[in-house]
Amino acid sequence: MTDPLPTFTIGVGQAGITMMNTLAETVERNGSEEFFDYFAIDTDGDTLGSVPSGTTRVRLNVSDAHLDEDMATYPYLTEGTEVGGKGAERQRPVGRYKLDSRGHETFDDYFESLWYDILEHYQEVDYSFTQDRDSYNIFLLHSLGGGTGSGTFPLLSAMLNRIAQRIEDQNDNVDVYVGGVGVAPQVDFDPEVTNPPGEEMYYPNTYSALSDLSNLLGADAEALDIPIYSKSFSQGGSLSNVDERVEESFTGNSIPIERVPYNDYWLVGVDENLITSGTGTDFVEGYRDQINSRVAESIYALSEMEQSVENWSSRAKGTAPLGTVGHAQLQVPHQQVRDFCEMKDERDEKQTLVTETIPDQLEDLRTEKDELEEIKQDPAAINELLENVSDWEENYRGRFESQLGAGNALVRNSSTDDVTRVLDAIEAEATPEAPEGEDAEESDEPEDLEDIRADQRAERLLVATDILEEMFQVPNAAPAVENHWEETVSKQWRTYDMAGRTKYGGSATSTLEGKVEALKTFYSEKIDEFQEELENVDLGTVGQLQEAFPPWHPLTESDREAAEKKLEQLRDSRDDLLEADGRYQRVQAMKEAVRSRRGRAKNLLDDKISSVNSLITARENEKEEAKNRIEALNRSIEQEKDELSSEGTGKRLGIFPIRRDKLDDEDLTLQRVDDELNSLDDYVTQKFIDERKVRNGINQWLNNATSWEEPVFNMNYSGTDRDEAKNTRQEMWLLYHEDNEEYAVESVDTMIGGTTRRSGPDNLIDYSNDPYSISFVSFHNRGPVEALTLYQRLRNMADNGQLDPMTGKYRDYRQAFGYPEWYDRDIRLAFQIKSRMEIPEPPELDIDRVEKADLSEGEKKNFIKQTGLDTYMWRGTMWEDYEFGDDDMVFDGWDRTLEGITFTSLQQATPDPELKSRWLAGQADWSDILQSYKENLEEREQLQITFE
Repeated sequence: MTDPLPTFTIGVGQAGITMMNTLAETVERNGSEEFFDYFAIDTDGDTLGSVPSGTTRVRLNVSDAHLDEDMATYPYLTEGTEVGGKGAERQRPVGRYKLDSRGHETFDDYFESLWYDILEHYQEVDYSFTQDRDSYNIFLLHSLGGGTGSGTFPLLSAMLNRIAQRIEDQNDNVDVYVGGVGVAPQVDFDPEVTNPPGEEMYYPNTYSALSDLSNLLGADAEALDIPIYSKSFSQGGSLSNVDERVEESFTGNSIPIERVPYNDYWLVGVDENLITSGTGTDFVEGYRDQINSRVAESIYALSEMEQSVENWSSRAKGTAPLGTVGHAQLQVPHQQVRDFCEMKDERDEKQTLVTETIPDQLEDLRTEKDELEEIKQDPAAINELLENVSDWEENYRGRFESQLGAGNALVRNSSTDDVTRVLDAIEAEATPEAPEGEDAEESDEPEDLEDIRADQRAERLLVATDILEEMFQVPNAAPAVENHWEETVSKQWRTYDMAGRTKYGGSATSTLEGKVEALKTFYSEKIDEFQEELENVDLGTVGQLQEAFPPWHPLTESDREAAEKKLEQLRDSRDDLLEADGRYQRVQAMKEAVRSRRGRAKNLLDDKISSVNSLITARENEKEEAKNRIEALNRSIEQEKDELSSEGTGKRLGIFPIRRDKLDDEDLTLQRVDDELNSLDDYVTQKFIDERKVRNGINQWLNNATSWEEPVFNMNYSGTDRDEAKNTRQEMWLLYHEDNEEYAVESVDTMIGGTTRRSGPDNLIDYSNDPYSISFVSFHNRGPVEALTLYQRLRNMADNGQLDPMTGKYRDYRQAFGYPEWYDRDIRLAFQIKSRMEIPEPPELDIDRVEKADLSEGEKKNFIKQTGLDTYMWRGTMWEDYEFGDDDMVFDGWDRTLEGITFTSLQQATPDPELKSRWLAGQADWSDILQSYKENLEEREQLQITFE
């Protein structure tokens, strides 16, 4: 399969952008994104937000600073034109103005942006163009009934015409195909009976847009130009930074259109009744989707040509450039079958969860919970419940003895910090590694039982602290320190008769800790007291010292020496106490560190139990959710069976039904679908689809795609140039994957009255990338625009005044003509009218009642021609020179009914003398006289009058 032809698509306005978006989806589905590029233009920023990624977005805008001047200068704007809205609000002149305005960006900016994007895509797309075989395709998509797309498409057509010409001139081996697609509302209602469906302004807009299209498609015979009014001002005209190629596109301040700007222009009808009522939505597709897909698939089909589309086009073949397209598609619901199998596979997985996986997990979790609670109640149970505990014990005992010491060395050389450091290391070794990256923050909660079991901090700390507690209880370890402390305290308490010293608690002090504090206070006070008085020792002092020491101590030395000796003994007792108490407190702190870490181990154990409980709850909830999901999947599977086994019949899209017995087959799995069902032919061969339905359906949907049956393209050649009726084209394209060629070739009847093309190199259309569908695309060209019954009905409605009630924001339906320069005085004046009046129709002046007895018949007619007729119109039947009968209709005269008009103004608007002469001679009607007054008042006074 070859690559599609490079295609650049411009979507303008809401309708154009929606069609472009659908095209982008079609391109993406076929994997051809690299060959397509998109450009979106709108006056509404919201619509621009919906375009495909990478699309150039152009929002047309205006500048308030220039608005007043532009309103007075641009001939297609009126004082009543509403320019300030966020969009064009369905006003075609506003759409044109926002493209040709002096806003934040100018017309030249827009032109350059479009030119550069097209050239950039053409130059950078990875495609080797072959002369006469390939073309670079450009499409303009828009509506005819709206404001932005409808109002800008003639000007954009001129721009694209110049760009295409430039590419062709500079590249001899490249053809450029320019196609337009316009959507228009069908007119199948009687305006005298019902209101028009949809937005009423669609209809005057469509009439004027079709008129513009007729001019564009006739440019070969009668050249056009479009004035660019913004170039008449300093901003937006002949700027130094304007690309030379853009500037060369202008003749003065206009863009000339010297040839038909389109190779083909495709008109697509929209039934507004189906849009507004929603009844156009069928079993498989909404009505709007039908329209958008019809356009998108037709454009993509043209890109699949293995020849230059320009060489195929109406311009090359000499057929009428106006055409329409049709599209229909038959497809296997392959993706839906895959979805169906995915649901079955999911249901089977959920069933396994409910009956096997989750019950097994719950059993393991509950067993784990029981074991953890047993360990919590009796830590010694670790040895029975866990493996390798003896290895832990051996490892930890060796580490403790080497790093902390054993027996007396443990309590003599180690500290609380040493114990904490060793236990920290053991806990760290047992802590599971935290996951890296994005999941790190979620690592607090274990995902499954293995995560919980991997965290052995609690168990290892319990084993480690049990060994440490055992080592501390060795006789020459903590007990030796504690016994020495107790003996020291008790002995000193007795030695200094502390039980009798009430100042220090006396006999009320029962605990050893309290006695230690009392002794410390006693020693501190006494030593300070003795040191202070020792230098002035006398017998009294000696007596005091005697009282401080046991009664059995003899005073054999001199008093001073004896006092000093006793003071030294007091200090020695204090130091012995402090030394014993310090060792005791250090050992107690070490033991407390062990107990604290053992408490942490139990807390960690509680956390593990809590995590297990959470997992149990989660698995039970998962089981219930799986049960509910199984019920929902069973319902969906049955519903999907019903849908897949039913015929999906729509106007554009037909879906083959899948046999129910094949869907009921338990062996139908996603893997089997992916391995065995790779085309429509596979579905037929393996009996999933009835072959008769395929062969019958192909002809049925071929008929659905016949564009020449479209109501919007009905023609009536009465009163038109019938030559164009002969320059017609009818083609039906069958697009299919090469695996499905048998059905497309053998099942399609020969089309009567047209050409049938099929995929394959011999027919210059590439095979489709989609093996599950067969598409039908039809192209029908004939013209002219004036032969369209749509156009003729709208023209008749305009002539009969039936478009006037549909003007919406316009004061006159003629103001929908956004390019009045192309039209006659009647259209141009619609933009100049400043006021409108409805007045009674004047009765015809009777020459015989003009009372001028002194004038001959000839002189009377001359008088009437010169001033009398104007005087009659001004004063009415009450004119003093006019004989008024009792039975005559009263005519008050325009002096009383036309405000702001003077008699002089009326005289300047008087009919041409020749017309007056012919009326006086009976060769012209009174209605001709009145019409002349109306036209002259419109042109001179910008006053439009209508008669009651």
